[in-house]
Amino acid sequence: MLEQNGIKIGMLKGKINKERLINKIRLERNDISWISANIEGTNLKISLSESDLAPEIDNPNEITNIVADKDGEIAELVVQSGTAKVAVGDFVRKGDILVEGIMEGKYTGLREVPAKAEIYAKIIREKEEVASLLQENKIKTGKKEEKIEIKLNNFKINFNKRLSKFEKYDTIVKKKKVRLFSEYYLPLEIIEITNYETCIKPKKHNVEELVCIIKEKLENELNEELNIENMDNVSEELEVENNNNNVTVKLKYIILEKIGTKENIK
Repeated sequence: MLEQNGIKIGMLKGKINKERLINKIRLERNDISWISANIEGTNLKISLSESDLAPEIDNPNEITNIVADKDGEIAELVVQSGTAKVAVGDFVRKGDILVEGIMEGKYTGLREVPAKAEIYAKIIREKEEVASLLQENKIKTGKKEEKIEIKLNNFKINFNKRLSKFEKYDTIVKKKKVRLFSEYYLPLEIIEITNYETCIKPKKHNVEELVCIIKEKLENELNEELNIENMDNVSEELEVENNNNNVTVKLKYIILEKIGTKENIK
């Protein structure tokens, strides 16, 4: 958002209108209750507090159904208003009606209402990988080469333009900003580049070892894709198939998620 509003590294401090910037961000974001912008030395520091969004208020004149917003197996269903069209254990697809905005009373008969319910479903996400027991193992030879670059704003000065003499290598880059005092940074950056020579040696894994390696890789990919930080509502299922020198590993995440979105029917 700062970039969209013209705030960029290396710009003049005098061109920053802090009040206009703060007001624009608050108008565009309803999840910020308080925000401030201060210039300290050569740094622009933004502080903010998140706001609790107002709870959704039911309109008694608005007749709604609750429909599935994702595929899954119903795990919990508590209806406060309306008529359930599914039961625990049913598999539903996105768009299916979960709770219909109709109720029947002993004295009132059938009447239309805004559907309201707490619904949780088991959502399955899975990843699969096939790998050979004979793996290429990358190791460091102990040899390295170092290079230095200087970056001034968007200009780079490379003191060693030669290509690496290594055929295979890993690169580690360290960046250091130059500052005069605690809060005064110059638009100058020293970049240290170190290439570590590597070579490939074959290694044969046993099945258990390879499964552990693949499982950890699939877990990291699923956690990153699904942005999972708390595993309390997640259970795992692991399927392993060993075929000659190949191992197939399938990891399933069974996630308990709240589902359902309101859909107007009138």
